[in-house]
Amino acid sequence: MPQAFGGVLTNQISTLFDVDIGARDSYGETFSESSLVGVQDGNYYFGSVSGKMTIINSIGSIKCSYLTDGWIMSNVVFDENKTAYFIGIDMYLYALNTDCSLRWKSVVENEGYSVAIGSDGTIYAGAGSFIQAFDKNGNQKWARSVGSWVGIQTVGSDGTLYVTTANNGVSAVDSSGNLKWSSFYPSRPRISGITTNGLLILSPGYPDRWAYAVDITNGELRWRVPVATGQGGYGVVEGNSIYMLNGKHLYAISSIDGAVIWDVIYDQDAGDSSNSLLSLGRDGFLYFSGFAKNALEPRGKRGVYAFDKTGKLVAKDMRDDVAGDGLNLRYVRLVARNAAPMGGVFVLYDGRLQILAVRSAETIAANQTITFGTAPTLSTGGTGSVSATASSGLAVTYSSLTPSVCTVSSSMVTAISAGICTIAANQAGNTGYSAAAQVTQSIQVTQPQSTNLSQTIGAMKFSPSTLSVGGVSVVSATATS
Repeated sequence: MPQAFGGVLTNQISTLFDVDIGARDSYGETFSESSLVGVQDGNYYFGSVSGKMTIINSIGSIKCSYLTDGWIMSNVVFDENKTAYFIGIDMYLYALNTDCSLRWKSVVENEGYSVAIGSDGTIYAGAGSFIQAFDKNGNQKWARSVGSWVGIQTVGSDGTLYVTTANNGVSAVDSSGNLKWSSFYPSRPRISGITTNGLLILSPGYPDRWAYAVDITNGELRWRVPVATGQGGYGVVEGNSIYMLNGKHLYAISSIDGAVIWDVIYDQDAGDSSNSLLSLGRDGFLYFSGFAKNALEPRGKRGVYAFDKTGKLVAKDMRDDVAGDGLNLRYVRLVARNAAPMGGVFVLYDGRLQILAVRSAETIAANQTITFGTAPTLSTGGTGSVSATASSGLAVTYSSLTPSVCTVSSSMVTAISAGICTIAANQAGNTGYSAAAQVTQSIQVTQPQSTNLSQTIGAMKFSPSTLSVGGVSVVSATATS
């Protein structure tokens, strides 16, 4: 019998990161069933219905963007050289540098929705019914048709690709393009992940109501377990632990025999179903979005829920689905399977990319420190730039503690007079980080050195050159200056 939460929540879901990326269309927000957000070196890569791949840094500033010729519904993967790869519905596979410049693009067989990268650097693209393999220079290595629209979802440790197809199939293809096995189901399943004991876990597609575990070596069914009928489900795998969202229900399932460890209804006012991604945050909480309505909220609200691994609801954040004009939708949806920095999850809401995470009164904000870079060389009347970074990635502000010697605007220091210039760096913190201790940097301001040129004096001349007693002679000499 499923449990239903009826307690009082003492936690809240806080917004730790928020930036407007304009990811809207006339019907609200459109997102892929794949992981849209890629994370590399503290930067977030996000492809949207505008056709742009945008890179956003950890303090919410847009670094750059690259415009394609169609929607980007793909996930993003990276190689060891920090090149980003994604596929568009304009039938191109793209390779982008970290400054958003195009490294190359290669034609694919059809519209694309998923990419993967192997341990040897091979890039795999799911385009129409084809899986295509490319090297790092964009040259095609091989292509294989699997007979129906394909989604590349998981790459095994041995390089095997596990894909789902529109004809309700799951296939395993080796790194050379050879088909290892295929299996078929009542509806198109979704791959939750691979357990440490070698099982490929499949959550059901609509209207199937079974979750499956198959042997990764041959595709043979090991067990199946009934779950709630809904709009299909999503799952995550952690070691041998399986968590699955389906309909109104959130499950924990044993990988050994498929036994249901716990089954909860995510909200007592839950709507018919949730069709959200399920993400396991770095904080250990399970995040997803769901819909709830009651007599007080007949129109309903969609929100983000957080559960712990015992099936206890720890926090939720409910939001209006309809904007103030009563027309445009603004659903809140998870847009990444991978965990976000700062412990939480990525969501898209009203054209804004956000990171949400559970916080409580007992939560102690993380500490952060500030480190200065190399001090500039300054002389009176001159300028130089200071640089300091916070370990949190948040923006640092500067001030001068010696305004008679120097001033600072943004990060640019202007020297006023000779002496010791002291610049202070501060970071005020946010809901995830406490304020950093102030750090100072001392800079010696010197007077500009005068330039002394050497000179010589020529031979002296006397006129007249001889003198008698009581006579007068004029002496003269010329300096080279």
